[in-house]
Amino acid sequence: MTIGDEVDKLYRAHATYDARRIAKDKKIDILVMPLDSDTCGLTVRNSRFNTIILNELIEENLQEYTLCHELGHCVLHKQASTPFMRSVSVSSSIMRLEAEAHRFAFELLNRQYAELSLMSKEAIAEYFGLPHHFVRFM
Repeated sequence: MTIGDEVDKLYRAHATYDARRIAKDKKIDILVMPLDSDTCGLTVRNSRFNTIILNELIEENLQEYTLCHELGHCVLHKQASTPFMRSVSVSSSIMRLEAEAHRFAFELLNRQYAELSLMSKEAIAEYFGLPHHFVRFM
């Protein structure tokens, strides 16, 4: 199943592409709080719950992108723990998981906002406050 298929499956289950509504339906808590300047967001998991934490110090558009990215981790990588993987230096696996979450975020946002289809990839990256090299995930 492709990442786009996963996004479409979410739509069929939740009748929306809105990441906040999907997270609420999936009982994923969202917290917004100050984080360090290198962290846009993260997902904390335990055996029963997922919580997405967003950095309140970043721009709103970047927060929205980050929410979609972290939701991608919750949907695509249910069993993965990137903090654990970092501690044992599995960098190629982390890169793959991050790339998939980026693709998920763009797939979800493109379906939610039809006007993004009228923009160049570079303009979309700029709109969400992302580095220009993120166009490779679109």
